[in-house]
Amino acid sequence: MKIAFVGGGTGGHLTPAVGLAEKMQERGHSVEFWLGGREVETSYVKKEFVQHSLRIDTSKLPRSLAVLRSLFLARKYGRRFKPDVVVSMGGYAGFAAIGCLPSPLVCLEGNFVVGKSIRLLSFFAKITLVMFPGTAEKINKSYVMGPVQRNSTRPCSRKEGLAFFDFDFNKPVLATMGGSQGALAVNDCLEKTLPYASKEGWQIIALTGSGKSDRLKKIMEKYPHKSWVGEHCDDMNKVYAAANFIMSRGGASTIAEIWLHKKPSLILPYPHADRQQYWNASQLSPAVDIAKGDNDFEQLISLLSDQQKRESMLAAFDDICIEDGADNACDILEEIGALKS
Repeated sequence: MKIAFVGGGTGGHLTPAVGLAEKMQERGHSVEFWLGGREVETSYVKKEFVQHSLRIDTSKLPRSLAVLRSLFLARKYGRRFKPDVVVSMGGYAGFAAIGCLPSPLVCLEGNFVVGKSIRLLSFFAKITLVMFPGTAEKINKSYVMGPVQRNSTRPCSRKEGLAFFDFDFNKPVLATMGGSQGALAVNDCLEKTLPYASKEGWQIIALTGSGKSDRLKKIMEKYPHKSWVGEHCDDMNKVYAAANFIMSRGGASTIAEIWLHKKPSLILPYPHADRQQYWNASQLSPAVDIAKGDNDFEQLISLLSDQQKRESMLAAFDDICIEDGADNACDILEEIGALKS
């Protein structure tokens, strides 16, 4: 069986697709990714997958013409690959999946708020796979798969995580993450929190995003606590294993990983017009807290100082826990592919 994943953008579009692609490969199926052309996409879609560019984000054409051209490129790739199922990951590049009709179409939506391309393409799709139950209520022919794990985020022991960063086993760990693009707001909040965190013995893992690590590294040198600062980390399972608490943006991929690893967190939503990240994070409340205003660092300090609150947040995951949805979603893809053949 052959599956083409079409689309791209940020990690929220790509990470559930990568998790499904890894699982489909393990089941013996062939997988290709047809991506929009953004550099960040290559950090999620590993070299073991065949990739082709739809040339949207690298094009000098107006966006509408670049999207139109991507339909013809998808048609070209489809004639060669002959996919049994085409999965649209959303984003502008996700529209290119139309170029492969009448091949069976499946839509994949990781965010709580349904994106424009998925909202349109869902009318042509056999089914739309979603992470949150509330999203399924907005789309006909949908299936709640829950969060999807990637191989790189498979759980490991806390001992392994702490050893990876050379951290003290007897002290707590705060991990901060700004998503696939990084986030200055997250880094700034951490910077303001450092005097308290250092005094209380918190060890720090800071994923700053591309080009944002130098300033924070210099600031960390002023404090005696152990820390690890990097623009990204390929071993994200070690980050989640080591962390006692997380501060992050609320992109779909991060929320899924927080959910699967059951990590109490403070979410600083990016201020999208549709409040996409706010709604993602709210689906895990009260296991995660959402930043309420300008003084996010005061809220973070309050959570770091209140062990009982953090323990209650951890316990709340038991009421919202959904297992890794990859197997059930892959069963659906196989059923749809079998109907075509």
